[in-house]
This record gives sequence, C-alpha cells and structure tokens, in this order.
Amino acid sequence: MDDSNFDLAYGEVIRLFGAGPHLWLDLFQVKVAGIDNLIVKEVLAIQRKYPSKIVTRLRNFMLGGVFVDEICIYPLPVPVAG
Repeated sequence: MDDSNFDLAYGEVIRLFGAGPHLWLDLFQVKVAGIDNLIVKEVLAIQRKYPSKIVTRLRNFMLGGVFVDEICIYPLPVPVAG
C-alpha cells in the first residue's frame, strides 16, 4: 500500500465493517497507514519481538513518537519478515 492506493485500503475497511457486527469498534477509529509509516514500523517490531496469536493491547504507550491512550495490535496472518 502506498499513497496511490489508500482509497482502496479504506474501501476494504468499509467492506469488512459491512461483513459483520463490530459492537466495540467505530469505523472512524480506523487509521490506515502504509509500511513506511514510523508507527507501522514500530508495530511490526513489536510483533517480531513478542509474537502472539491473540490481540496485543497496549495502554499509555509511546509509538512512533506519538503518545497513544490505547492500541490493539492484531496478529498477522503470515509471519513478519525480519
């Protein structure tokens, strides 16, 4: 994903929201970011360091130089490349 196809990524998010009930998640809380984003790079580093088959939930955390109240990191369907 890059700057030329963010619209396709958000289209996929909207499609997935239509696929089933999401009682605890608001569509407007979803942020799509590319692989070059510093936050994305740090999330991938967390996934490599602490692989998990369940959601990793972090609170009051610095991520990519930004303070976040809460973040949920979902497991990847495929292993993260080193």
